[in-house]
Amino acid sequence: MIARASGASRRASGALCSALLLACVACGDSAPVGASDTDGPLDTGVGELSEHGQRLPNPPMLDVVLVIDNSASMAVAQARLQASVGALASVLRAPELGVDYRIAMTTSDMGHPSCSGPAYTRPPDRGSFALESCRARMGVDGDRDDFLFDGPQTVDARSVCSDWCEPSVHAALAEGVTPTAVEGDDAPRPRPWLQGQGARSNLPDAVFEAVAALPVNTDELEDNDVDALTAALRCLLPPGVTGCGFEAPLESLHFAGSRSYAPGESNAGFFRDGAHRAIVFITDEVDCSWNPEQVALFGQEDSWSWEPGAAVATSAVCWNAGVTCDGVAPGPYACNPTQRALDGALLNDEDPDAVLYPLSRYVDDLTPEDEYGLVRNPVVSLITGVPRGYHLDGAAALEYRDDPDPVQQIEYGIGPGCTGSSGDTARPPVRLRELGLPTTPEDRRALFSICDDDYSPALARLVDGAREVALPICFEGCALDLDPATAVIDASCTVVVEDDAAGPPVELPLCERAPGTGAPVAPSGAGGCFGFFNDSGGATPELFDDLAPECASVGWNLQLFLVGVPGDAGAVRARCLLSDELARDCPNLALE
Repeated sequence: MIARASGASRRASGALCSALLLACVACGDSAPVGASDTDGPLDTGVGELSEHGQRLPNPPMLDVVLVIDNSASMAVAQARLQASVGALASVLRAPELGVDYRIAMTTSDMGHPSCSGPAYTRPPDRGSFALESCRARMGVDGDRDDFLFDGPQTVDARSVCSDWCEPSVHAALAEGVTPTAVEGDDAPRPRPWLQGQGARSNLPDAVFEAVAALPVNTDELEDNDVDALTAALRCLLPPGVTGCGFEAPLESLHFAGSRSYAPGESNAGFFRDGAHRAIVFITDEVDCSWNPEQVALFGQEDSWSWEPGAAVATSAVCWNAGVTCDGVAPGPYACNPTQRALDGALLNDEDPDAVLYPLSRYVDDLTPEDEYGLVRNPVVSLITGVPRGYHLDGAAALEYRDDPDPVQQIEYGIGPGCTGSSGDTARPPVRLRELGLPTTPEDRRALFSICDDDYSPALARLVDGAREVALPICFEGCALDLDPATAVIDASCTVVVEDDAAGPPVELPLCERAPGTGAPVAPSGAGGCFGFFNDSGGATPELFDDLAPECASVGWNLQLFLVGVPGDAGAVRARCLLSDELARDCPNLALE
């Protein structure tokens, strides 16, 4: 006999439940993502569980990569990222989406030969994912300090880490993430990324214990609570400011992808078939994805690519080698990407002899095919040198002008595309802009200003691809209300995960609500749970129990949702007791 989980005990307050991963659930064939389907009658067996039940869509999978500029000018931008990263954590943990996520970070540093010496304390990442607390890289006991750039101008960015990474969370992260298996490597190992779903994650238990003890989580003010994922990201994301100033974000993403598909690489197995991808580039300069075979250009003094008056190669070489602008000085110009040879001659867009790699090299990185040959266009957020608020209607247009400061013109070859509230500036994008990213006033959703004080809109939209398929799971039958005296539907349902290769079905219990925060958690001893919304008509003042319009408008009286069941788990089925009092339990249900 299958035990049934009843919602009667929740009464009028409804049920705020979600699902967490069951450790015993093995991975199998993924159910189709989208609207739920049925393979058995749901309108028979009144007062009993239907024979086959309703198959639920598996939660969407999302693989997120952040490519972060770690050059000396990025201190302010990294602090803004720290302040905004909670927006990403919030949408990833939303129970109505149930996203099965992975988050990885790499830098824009590909190891340009001009960037050498003791000031560059962080080795070039070359697309490798990094997962190390920033406090471990702040020069303690004479170790390397990635937040203190001792170059021509000293940049002290240690507050980017110390102001945001809690010491107790840093200490907890020292235990390392929980080992996990990936496609092609069944042996559980610590991976250089964060992953999870809802309250489940590969963070060590000590992180959750440290976060629960933070002062902001022990008072009565709920609006400043910090969750474990946000606290961990604030320690793990900021790369520091000792990276190379010839930023190559496109090539870094290219290497990150190549390493993900190469057995034995630390990135191996990160990208999953069937997962939606989300990429965010954060840089205050132009893309300089240089071709190693043509790197001599950076050493050719007084070459066509050097700005007049330059004593050494500057970022202006990247601008002049990869961009052509039409117009009269000092602008505004019309600027577009071009390919040039070592001698400055124009090349076609796919010529491998270009000084900077042609943009065609990166098309497949942004439009990958899955194992079935289907293209899943990723959601891209580009946080760079466009005017503040550029993604909003009515914002200022992006202009390309010479810098009125001759020293800055020598340094960058173009004037700033934006200026921030702290006086920070950023150069306008051209190569990044061209990779299929919308630039018209009608659709600027992918382009965000690095000079904005808040990056939350750019980060929150990374789940758009998963959100588009995370349809509400309406229980397509009239669920029996076990206690009609309450204002909501007190249903009795059972949810199981079926995988023939793993043995008998695994039953998911109902979630409980954590004391104080109300966060959904699995019952003691269980690895996961399921839940439902059961207020179809706004009968209670709470919002967390309301059915989505897609369910309520049809007349269904129950909405199920899963948070914590992996996107590649076996088939998930729900069975609920059916009502024979349709006028009472489903008064708006339209029956043919």
